[in-house]
Amino acid sequence: MKPVFNWAHRGASGGAPENTLAAFRAAVALGADGIECDVRAGCDGVPVIFHDSTLKRIAGRSDRIADLSLAQIKAVDAGGWFSSQFSHETIPTLQETLAATPASVRLNLEIKSACVPAVIEQVVAMKATGRVILSAFDHRRLHEARRLHSTIALGVLVNREPWDAVIRTAQRLHAVSLNVPRRRVSAASVARAHLAGLEVHCYTVDAPDEKMRMVALGVDGLFTNYPDRRHAQRPVDVTRWGERHDALAKKTRRGKRLPSPRG
Repeated sequence: MKPVFNWAHRGASGGAPENTLAAFRAAVALGADGIECDVRAGCDGVPVIFHDSTLKRIAGRSDRIADLSLAQIKAVDAGGWFSSQFSHETIPTLQETLAATPASVRLNLEIKSACVPAVIEQVVAMKATGRVILSAFDHRRLHEARRLHSTIALGVLVNREPWDAVIRTAQRLHAVSLNVPRRRVSAASVARAHLAGLEVHCYTVDAPDEKMRMVALGVDGLFTNYPDRRHAQRPVDVTRWGERHDALAKKTRRGKRLPSPRG
């Protein structure tokens, strides 16, 4: 059976508060191949790891992340809602997340707000372009990312869009994957993506039998809140996006029509 990439959705969020360093450390300890997390920016433009636009669900406050300074964001209790043992957890910055996760662990950064330049600047500064993939439901964010950096890996998040349309979008972006809801996965759709040179990563799959069903349909990766609930597979090759990054860089050097990286 082919290797399937084991993504920890917002970290190991089944056992720790989502999008916190505690959840990321747990994901690494549980053997996740990569960590998916959400990125947005406060009013001072610093990228932070947080899913929602407001603090309502996590902290019971109506404040919008976009209206808060980094100091205000760092003062939020990001873990107490999950369990009192996590009440010390804060909302991490992207810089903290990159520094706290091993280089062998991939990061899927889902872009949630107009912070693409700041995200790419931080990833480049931390020399992490080879282990990061940027994804977004708003595909304009991905086009912006590709204009700013010619080789960083991109994943096209899919909801209800026609399959052929998202494949065309992904090809124009030189993306590496389609990240799709499990309801959209079939053997035929996966085969069409593979024929176009794209991987298929499926969200969000927690039950072991459902994981096995997705693997049988041919997906290349699974996003899960429980990365310890492994599915049968051979060891995964965690170098493949780094190799794709190198291949795109070679194309650029040979004069292919890819934009030059900035920042």
